[in-house]
Amino acid sequence: MRNRCMALVLSIVILGASCGQALASLSEGSFVPCTVSMASATGQVYRIRQGDTLWDISRANKVDLHTLMALNHISERTVLKIGQELVLPSNGICLHYIKAGESMWKIAAGYDISVQELLKLNPGQNPQNLKIGTALKLPDRAQYRIAMAQPSRSFALTAVSLSWPVIGIITSRFGWRSSGFHHGLDIAAELGTPIKACAAGKVIFTGYKDIYGRIVIIEHYDGKQTLYAHIQKINVKPGQKVGKGQVIATVGTTGRTTGPHVHLEVKQDGKNVDPANYLKR
Repeated sequence: MRNRCMALVLSIVILGASCGQALASLSEGSFVPCTVSMASATGQVYRIRQGDTLWDISRANKVDLHTLMALNHISERTVLKIGQELVLPSNGICLHYIKAGESMWKIAAGYDISVQELLKLNPGQNPQNLKIGTALKLPDRAQYRIAMAQPSRSFALTAVSLSWPVIGIITSRFGWRSSGFHHGLDIAAELGTPIKACAAGKVIFTGYKDIYGRIVIIEHYDGKQTLYAHIQKINVKPGQKVGKGQVIATVGTTGRTTGPHVHLEVKQDGKNVDPANYLKR
């Protein structure tokens, strides 16, 4: 009897050890240590650098701004810290989160896609009964529109700034001077230097105007317009969408000039404003 009891106890111990190993191996495969990056399951990780904004990061990585914020549990009011890690969606997943007042037709038009295509990607959605906060899948080509578009000021962590069209010496600032009121900023550069778009937008005019010479005018998604004058060669056409930093022309001496430079004007609500207030310092 004693031997039988000991055999029973020994069997329970062995069985318990086997179960422990089985459970341990089962847990090992599904358990993710807290030190492991979320990117292994979700996507890539982007480390914040000095001067980064959410819009810059979303555009550079072709990620929808709302998706980026939702994935990282942050908002437009979040202060980004240098070295902070943001998770990017894997495989370039592109989502739109439904907001109050939006319809399926409005969303489709915003991404330049058809309602039928949007419904095909989201078969469970009823266009007559959309719920705020629901994520809608978007086609891959919508990423280009997201990358080119500049969000409204409400989604910027800081005031929207413009990048410099060229690197050079400022020879004349905005305001009154001996010859009259100067409506822009003059930046001297060598003949043929590439001129870059100050921000993403759509080209609304290219051509020749008295005094200005050859010019390019870009309308940006926050309502501003930028004008680039005295151009040597124009590289874009009206209706063309351009990205921030894209080469649109080269420095010239067309129009009334004393040397090669870019005359930059910025309009806000139809009025000329000082470009220096918007250019990154």
